[in-house]
Amino acid sequence: MEDRIEVKYEEDKKGRTYIVEPDGNHWYPKRPRSGVLPEYCRYLIAGGTLPDTVITVLREETVCFVPMPVDWWAGKAISEGETSAKYVDYKGFDYESNSD
Repeated sequence: MEDRIEVKYEEDKKGRTYIVEPDGNHWYPKRPRSGVLPEYCRYLIAGGTLPDTVITVLREETVCFVPMPVDWWAGKAISEGETSAKYVDYKGFDYESNSD
């Protein structure tokens, strides 16, 4: 039997998207431009969630994405273009190349 998590996307009065966790807590991303769901999945894995746990994301009662394992989402980020955005492989932050 595989583990499953179901969360909801919601927006606050300022238009910021956050995740409502199964226990009702609200989780806000630290870097929303990298993608709310990928950052949330990296947070889950860091907290001990098994990488193959399947996550389902709802906006109201509509499924937003095909349910996928959290490690798949954790490996993604958003790349924004002039007129579109897409999920790309997550590169992380390279401290070495950004030091003086």
